[in-house]
Amino acid sequence: MDSLEMRIVTPNGVFCDKLKIEQVTLPSTNGQITLLKNHMSLIGGLQLSYMKVKESKSKDFRYIHVHRGIFELDKNSLTIVTQNAYDVDSQGYKPNQK
Repeated sequence: MDSLEMRIVTPNGVFCDKLKIEQVTLPSTNGQITLLKNHMSLIGGLQLSYMKVKESKSKDFRYIHVHRGIFELDKNSLTIVTQNAYDVDSQGYKPNQK
């Protein structure tokens, strides 16, 4: 596998599934952490903030708000369980919220 696969699940359903990414910076409960492919297995908590995601076939970053939760990374598969998730801009705002 040449990338990470990311899945984000909320109580309302799956926000994204099998999203191919090069890296993601998460707001963990111990501070920001950046995960790349072939990272060691890891489980942690998420704070209320947004993630910075570099999709595999894109030059730009994608920003996704997460409302607390947990993440698990195992064998290049990242699963995030959060109360809420939605796309935001690089400042953490919904596009029509400014």
